[in-house]
Amino acid sequence: MYQATMLGSMQYQGVQGAAAFTWVTAFALAHGPLGTGEIVANEGNGHVLTALFPPHEEGCLSQLALEYHFECTDQERFTELSDGVRAAIYYGTDPPYSEAACDSSFQ
Repeated sequence: MYQATMLGSMQYQGVQGAAAFTWVTAFALAHGPLGTGEIVANEGNGHVLTALFPPHEEGCLSQLALEYHFECTDQERFTELSDGVRAAIYYGTDPPYSEAACDSSFQ
């Protein structure tokens, strides 16, 4: 089994933060204990959307932070999951999501 951690801190302009939060919630349910079980129990698991007040100087209004611990069959499976999350909520290539902006990172 391959163990890995997905970490991210993404800032969004407009309503995209709420859309990304909703997407991650569905993803966590699909891959958690009631889904595939690839997300394993860890006290660090979770995601939170925080309003930025005042807004970031570059215009970001919200920040989505996430941490999830995985146990997958192999590294390729984790890479597949990670690439899907990255496409949807970091690069914004999966509509209706948009690219994370301002001070963002995803590992």
